[in-house]
Amino acid sequence: MKRLTTAVILVALLAPAVLTASSSSVPYWKGGYRATLDGFSALSAFTDGEYGGVHLYLDPFQRKYFSPSVSVGSIFSIFPSELKDYYAEIHAALVVASLRNHLLVPLMKRPSYHAPRMQAGIVLPFTRPGEPIVSFIAEPLNFFFGEKYISILGFRLLYDPSAGETGWGVRIFDISHMFF
Repeated sequence: MKRLTTAVILVALLAPAVLTASSSSVPYWKGGYRATLDGFSALSAFTDGEYGGVHLYLDPFQRKYFSPSVSVGSIFSIFPSELKDYYAEIHAALVVASLRNHLLVPLMKRPSYHAPRMQAGIVLPFTRPGEPIVSFIAEPLNFFFGEKYISILGFRLLYDPSAGETGWGVRIFDISHMFF
């Protein structure tokens, strides 16, 4: 049942993106969905392993420097034997700068901007109620392609105030695709 619910949510979030992705009548994107893959270690609130995430994403300003955004969503263990771990996640993000002439331009097929991003937020466990977990994410390899951000190998710091523990994780990838 949980897999079916997750599949329905994914289809509901991705369907509008397919319908509006080729539309040239929308000159300015304000939000969309975010798909993430994280790996965690050294924090008892999370089982060591990989977690997938689906979020709604809002980027109302899209400024060249210090552009804020916000996302709300859920992360969950991607292994079938560990599907008991679900978390709600709320993050505020800040793109520090958008640089057109970056070192990886020759590797990019489409025009792109190097847009390093920092995020801060909270993670709320669904299955184990308690205090929220504080999260900070640094994404130095974040690139903007006009209607999407793609980030790889972000670093995540976590603090669980109820247990007094700190932990870390790696955001393997983060794709933020705008469709509204």
